[in-house]
Amino acid sequence: MRDSGRYTRREPLWIRFEVCESPAHRRLKTTVWRVVAKDGDAHLGEIRWYAHWRRYTFQPGPRGTVFEPTCLRDIAAFIDEQMAARKAAGGSNSPFEAEKDRKVTELRNAERVAANALSRQGRRS
Repeated sequence: MRDSGRYTRREPLWIRFEVCESPAHRRLKTTVWRVVAKDGDAHLGEIRWYAHWRRYTFQPGPRGTVFEPTCLRDIAAFIDEQMAARKAAGGSNSPFEAEKDRKVTELRNAERVAANALSRQGRRS
C-alpha cells in the first residue's frame, strides 16, 4: 500500500511470519521468524539477526526460491518494523550505525544542495 509515495505495511498477501520456537532458536539472544508461503505452507526462509551488519536480514531457505516485488516489499517492511521495535526497546544503534546514518544524511543534504545549484544555474541561462 502506498501513502504519499512511501510504502506502508499491510497484511501480506502471499506470505506470513512465524516466530521460530524450537529449542535451538530459544537459546539465541534475538528472535528468529520463519517466512512461510500462505499457499502450501512452504518454508521460504528466515528473518534473523546478522551481527556483522547489526540488523535483521532475510536469509532465503536452502531450496531455490522466487519472489515477486510485493513479497519482497512485505519482507522489507517487516524487517523495518522489527528494527524500529528493537530501537524503541532500548536496542540502540551501535556507534558504527550512528556514524553511517550521519554520513547518509550528509550525503543526501549535499545532493539537495547540488541539485538546487544546478536548478538555479539552469534558470539563469
